[in-house]
Amino acid sequence: EYVLLGGKLWLLLGKKVFMWRNHHAGNFLTDLANLFCSKVFCTSRYSYTAKYKKTVLMPVGIDTGKFKVQSEKCKVANSILFLGRITPSKNVDIFVEALGLLKKRWIIFSASIYGDALPKDIGYFEKLKSRAQELGLEKVLRFYAGVPNHQTPEIYNTHEIFVNLSSSGMYDKTIFEAMACGCLTLASNGNLKGQIDERLVIKTRDATEVAECLAGALSLPEEEKKKMIQQEIAFANTNNLQVLSTRLYLSISS
Repeated sequence: EYVLLGGKLWLLLGKKVFMWRNHHAGNFLTDLANLFCSKVFCTSRYSYTAKYKKTVLMPVGIDTGKFKVQSEKCKVANSILFLGRITPSKNVDIFVEALGLLKKRWIIFSASIYGDALPKDIGYFEKLKSRAQELGLEKVLRFYAGVPNHQTPEIYNTHEIFVNLSSSGMYDKTIFEAMACGCLTLASNGNLKGQIDERLVIKTRDATEVAECLAGALSLPEEEKKKMIQQEIAFANTNNLQVLSTRLYLSISS
């Protein structure tokens, strides 16, 4: 919207215009805004804006000084975390169904969902809680209100496994924050292929597959789990704020 409103004036004034947009959705207005830009930035190769010739892929950019492993002793055994806004695009319902399948298999775990819903998604949120009761998850799944970003490192550090089921076009920062905090991170994001162990990449956003991936992660030998976590921490560090700021500076000044 800002580029569409000011782009023509900025060009007349001889100013370069740069746009950061990273999302799977877009339309002709996005395409029109692109025409006013010198460069467009996004983090996902599945973003709507990745198709433009002037688009430059960027690191996600997280503060690894804040998001880091505090102590391995903090983590609750077999704990699973889902953190983010409660909305259909985050596929929280699939996560709940997957937990139900784990319970049917008598797999031992505890799970937490942190997040709030916008007014338009309150009905979706209520259905999630009702479905959790239908699946008999009252003793193993707890819902928590959303928390400020500065409080999330502590939450990541008390959970062993983090799950993200957003589309590949979104590439949520929470994926990298969880990795940096030492969570074994499972995500349904095509950008992660070839970057982390393939057993942690969820391919279909289907409750059955999510449950299988979670069951596999929960049953990993401790040494193998530590190796996978270290791989994810290293990958998260290649997407920190320092790397992002350097890349942005070089791209804008070139």
